[in-house]
Amino acid sequence: PSLATVSCPSPAAAVQVTAKVPSAGASAGVYLKAAGEQNEYYVDMHRSPNDDTMRALIPPPEPTQP
Repeated sequence: PSLATVSCPSPAAAVQVTAKVPSAGASAGVYLKAAGEQNEYYVDMHRSPNDDTMRALIPPPEPTQP
């Protein structure tokens, strides 16, 4: 597995994550957490019917409280 840090997505839209996964790969997922947080969240990836990629939609972040 590989790790990548991404900038904070817009609170107005979901972000699509795409990964090339060999057809032998039965499942994949995306783990994410906010900077400074301990809890991780998991999003399932779904295989594209057209090629050997899998995709996940990361939901927009909740608004921060002042």
